[in-house]
Amino acid sequence: MDYAQLRNLLEPLVTGLKDAGTHTMLPTLCEELGLPAPAADGSKRERMTASFDAVADTDLPAVARKLLVRHPPNATTRNQTQDILWSDSACPPIPKRYRREVARRLNSEELYGDARRFDDLLERLWILDADDWMQLLGGTPTGLRAEIRRL
Repeated sequence: MDYAQLRNLLEPLVTGLKDAGTHTMLPTLCEELGLPAPAADGSKRERMTASFDAVADTDLPAVARKLLVRHPPNATTRNQTQDILWSDSACPPIPKRYRREVARRLNSEELYGDARRFDDLLERLWILDADDWMQLLGGTPTGLRAEIRRL
């Protein structure tokens, strides 16, 4: 596992949690993420940074998993974090035949009754928007969300 990359990815997320509460709430916040208790002095950012810097590399995966559940980041950061976490996991290969059979069965099932809830599910699983600048500039939207809406 690339601990340096994981640390670089998590650091802005953890220090960004300084706005999640007051100075007195920081120890509780750190405890629920598996971080050491922050020092009593300094700004909230300094305290969160010091707490995160004190985490051993071997404890970073546990912190990352808790962060993904309790304070989920955007889809891109979530996917990058999960890729690092899963890089050491051995998983059995899934033959194409099985994937096709599952897809065929899912096509005959009604997967959702409320399109907004289905869109929320897709948002949690994939990065739907590729380039927001195209919409601002009046161009055709790109990305998975645009493809879904075209269908």
